[in-house]
Amino acid sequence: MIEPNSNSARWPIRDLDQQVFFVLDKLKPGEVSEPQVVVQPDGTKAYRLLKLLSRTDPHRANLKDDYRLLMQAAEGRMRSELIDKWINEHIASTFVRIDPVHRACPFKYPWNKENSGQ
Repeated sequence: MIEPNSNSARWPIRDLDQQVFFVLDKLKPGEVSEPQVVVQPDGTKAYRLLKLLSRTDPHRANLKDDYRLLMQAAEGRMRSELIDKWINEHIASTFVRIDPVHRACPFKYPWNKENSGQ
């Protein structure tokens, strides 16, 4: 399973589905679970097997053990800062049509100049 926010196979315990947590909590590294029934978003049923590759004890992040995670966090922050900078530089010269239904919504950037006082 890939953790969707970090695109990593490492999951913080707090982010695991409760059913998955209880299955993995009983496994030792390298063990495979019994088949688990899973209800898909469309309502169909499927089966899955879970294999615990490794277990990392809780610890303070460090470069030796968490380099990839720290690198992804730094890249995400840099990407966000670059996007913010680009938007702030181009927002005045960019036309954005906002559907009337959504004009009263709060936006992170002042796309709706009618409601932002600009």
